[in-house]
Amino acid sequence: MSTRLIPEIVVEGKRLGRHVNHDERSLAYALPEADTIVSVQWPRVIPVLDQGDVGSCTGNACTGILGTQPDDGDLADLIAAGLVLNESEALKLYSAAETIDGDGPYPPNDNGSSGLSVAKAAQAAGLCSGYLHALSVAAAHTAIQSGPFMVGSDWYTSFDTPDSSGLVAIASGATVRGGHEYECIGYDLPSDLWHLVNSWGTEYGVAGHFYYSTETFASLLASEGDVTSLVPLSKPAPVPSAPSAALLAEKNLIAVTEMNGEPVRSWDAKHRNFPPTTVYVTPPRTPSNAPAKESFLEEVLDKVRDEFKGLEESTTFEAAEKRVKELEQGLHKAMGLALSRESEQLILQVLQQIVKAYIKI
Repeated sequence: MSTRLIPEIVVEGKRLGRHVNHDERSLAYALPEADTIVSVQWPRVIPVLDQGDVGSCTGNACTGILGTQPDDGDLADLIAAGLVLNESEALKLYSAAETIDGDGPYPPNDNGSSGLSVAKAAQAAGLCSGYLHALSVAAAHTAIQSGPFMVGSDWYTSFDTPDSSGLVAIASGATVRGGHEYECIGYDLPSDLWHLVNSWGTEYGVAGHFYYSTETFASLLASEGDVTSLVPLSKPAPVPSAPSAALLAEKNLIAVTEMNGEPVRSWDAKHRNFPPTTVYVTPPRTPSNAPAKESFLEEVLDKVRDEFKGLEESTTFEAAEKRVKELEQGLHKAMGLALSRESEQLILQVLQQIVKAYIKI
């Protein structure tokens, strides 16, 4: 599990609201990379939305997909029954996504969310049968050939003001203003541009639309960006498939089916049980010459300490070492709870991510 809250520098009328939320289980729902690249354009049926001064970009992007062909056709019965794909619906999805994150609903909370959580919210609301993920630009080409998708990425200051043709790029000196979620409705091969729809009304870009190159897209994905594609109701829910060995190696992950001699289980909401499953975790980084430890707690602490081996003693190191002691104290308290081995593993990975980020290695 990889989560990261992206601080937002608020600009009036140009709110953001996307955070990083990557679950290793999503690897089992990854789209294949496209063999052929073609131009694609999906007509958006609903107007460009405007999130105003709310950090609801995830709800807006998701609603945009639902209001774009071919996905909108599957909602005809729901629309006839009263569903309206407008800003109100976008806020409902955003609120549900925040609740899934554990810090909703909106209102009163307005903390942002992620493409993964809002896709879960759409599925729970019966607006799609599931969702899939594109982990590369090549896989995004597969996604766009089936329908629109949403992109979650860093949002640079230079993106706030597209040129007259709607083009944005990571300009020299541009900085990350926050995280943003937006819809992609097409790709043009001759110009190598991706066609995107924002949620700041029609004053932004070209009537609310904008474009960027594959080079920019690849850079955004490389910085913890993500692509989420909804599976229309007319299609069956996606079935998980084992990620390729190459993909696991690229992500530095291993597949785990058992922990402490017991099968790994996850909650199946449809059947209301805990069937065996596979989780994908980062391999432990135990030094080859480290003595065997009797307790998992000692093993965890050794792994955290190992993050600092080879560093010179400096102000940065001293500050980081102080932080490790604080993390150890928190971990001791956490391990006093009745946690599963899977939960302990997640705690370890979170600690490692915090430590790495803190000392910038």
